[in-house]
Amino acid sequence: MDLFDNPFKALGATPRDDRRRIMELADEGALLLDPQECSEARSILTMPRKRLEAELAWLPGLGPKKASEVLAAVESKPNDLFSLEGILPIARCNAVGAALARSNLTEPRAVSDWLLELGWAFEDVEPESLRRVINEERVVSGFAEITDLSIVESGIAERRRYYRQVMKSALGKMESLDLVTAITLTVEKATELGEVSGPKLLADLVESFEVEAQEFLEREGENINLLISRVEEALDLELADADLEPIIERLCQVTRNWDLVAQPIQVVQKSRGLPHEASQDIAYSVRALAVTLNNDFAKLELAKKLTEMLREVFAEVVDVADRVAEDAGALDDLAEQRERLVEDAARQEEEWQREITYEAEVGLCSKISSEFHQRVSSGKEGAFLLMM
Repeated sequence: MDLFDNPFKALGATPRDDRRRIMELADEGALLLDPQECSEARSILTMPRKRLEAELAWLPGLGPKKASEVLAAVESKPNDLFSLEGILPIARCNAVGAALARSNLTEPRAVSDWLLELGWAFEDVEPESLRRVINEERVVSGFAEITDLSIVESGIAERRRYYRQVMKSALGKMESLDLVTAITLTVEKATELGEVSGPKLLADLVESFEVEAQEFLEREGENINLLISRVEEALDLELADADLEPIIERLCQVTRNWDLVAQPIQVVQKSRGLPHEASQDIAYSVRALAVTLNNDFAKLELAKKLTEMLREVFAEVVDVADRVAEDAGALDDLAEQRERLVEDAARQEEEWQREITYEAEVGLCSKISSEFHQRVSSGKEGAFLLMM
């Protein structure tokens, strides 16, 4: 139930109005508004069990003046709600939810701010405190007090479902990429990048998102596996690195696309201390290819390219991040070893060349010395001088 569809709003009533006053407001409203709507509003507000739904969806604890100010802010100055103080968490939720439902925001950070505001406000909703405030208003209005706390808890659970739908509807107005960005920004901030538990309302939102993203993740997952197979086939055919590189590049891009959508799910799972199994499956499939490239085909640079990509995109999947970090370290060591071997080989080649030159020079000098002695012995000094 939206704040502006609430029976209290429809009749201009307050939670402290008694049954007689509600009847009067319904009769007055029927003259100017839809009689059927006024009749239904009267029925809801005068029946204690139905009334609770309206009370929870209204602004509990606020007097008529303050309630009017909140309604005005929702309609004309929604950003004022961020600094609104002195109201119950459920009233804040209802105001923020109504403002979000009416907004046409499409900028990811702006939408994220509203999602966080609603999520944190709902986190502070406390059934017992709320029951106490509602009962105080019921005492004044003459309606029966609520004695069973579970009734309030059930009503809060219903509001939780409503708020989740409001968030989904707001996100539904955005382009796909912006939508994913807004959710990711929200859960990363709420969970401190997965290090702490975030608001349960935002976890609800991500669960709904995961269901809707499943088709995309499965389709892109199939594409990743197809590209892995193409690389393996190219290796079996002993194709050159120049032929492999475009396939590897495409594999990296598709994996990044897959991770972009999966990231908010990964972050929430991390905040719960749980792995995201689909991410593990994708990451380990690509990692296996990197291992094959290095171990079986000595293609260190291509293996490093895949490993660095995995390290970047699966940072939120703890076990994958740890394993890939180890791989990256091992590949760096191999690269250093190879560089040292190349340097050593170059140095040895240089030394060998020096030795060859030295031996040639020594051989020439020996030859000259021998000829000199021969010419001196035969009395041909002039011949030697011409050679010099």
